[in-house]
Amino acid sequence: MRQRTKSFLLIEFLWWAITALIILAFMYLPYQHGNGFSELGSTNILFILIFITVTRYIFLLKYTFLGYSLWAKVLVIFLCIPLAIYLYSAFQFVQVYIDQGSLETVFGHMQIGEQYAMMNYIESEIIFFGVGSIIATVLMPFRMIISIWRMRNRGTV
Repeated sequence: MRQRTKSFLLIEFLWWAITALIILAFMYLPYQHGNGFSELGSTNILFILIFITVTRYIFLLKYTFLGYSLWAKVLVIFLCIPLAIYLYSAFQFVQVYIDQGSLETVFGHMQIGEQYAMMNYIESEIIFFGVGSIIATVLMPFRMIISIWRMRNRGTV
């Protein structure tokens, strides 16, 4: 393999490992203390994964395989539209889940102070990563269009 391909693979692997560690760090407490948190947890993991990955691609595009592939950029432009719609509907589901008080049943076995602290943590974290993933997904097609223009007119990413 060429050196550039090896470097891209190493950087990509490193970022996926960092993303996995961040997901584990944020999801450790809810999974440790929550009974039946898995239905909301998978959506939360998806929000974190998409937020970190898409934000990384927005700011560090020239260090990825995506930065040098025209067809992949065009594909990403069109895939971001249904992804943003899906993320928005998933975020609405999470908001309804939280507003109905379903988190209280998940953490009902804890003491009241710990229960409210955990519910506040979950709500804040889901709002942060949910809104961040939606915003990053909406911005990604614009970054791809700018990158395509730069690639065709300037020869850069």
